[in-house]
Amino acid sequence: MNRGEAMILRTFVFEAKASKRRTVARFMRRRALRLLKRIPACRAAFFTRNPVKRGEYMWVTVWSSPAGLRAAQRRPDWKEVVRLEEGDYFAGRPRHRHFEVLLSK
Repeated sequence: MNRGEAMILRTFVFEAKASKRRTVARFMRRRALRLLKRIPACRAAFFTRNPVKRGEYMWVTVWSSPAGLRAAQRRPDWKEVVRLEEGDYFAGRPRHRHFEVLLSK
């Protein structure tokens, strides 16, 4: 893989408000995952829960390229899902990191 074509693995960790913990997975399935399925540059998406720290969740997504991720983040429907997440579900500031994929099977 050369630098211009490298896939990106993105982690996005957040804590859900206590009042939203029962509904966070349903929202993510109905809104966020449905959106990610419509974006060709998103190669894979996993929504996970920390089994030790109650209320902590993480999205792990794999993107075909940095440009594909940036294009997704500019979509109006992406911005709408983010607005709803930030306003309704997040307790505190989420953390995200991007990693360049060096090897894959």
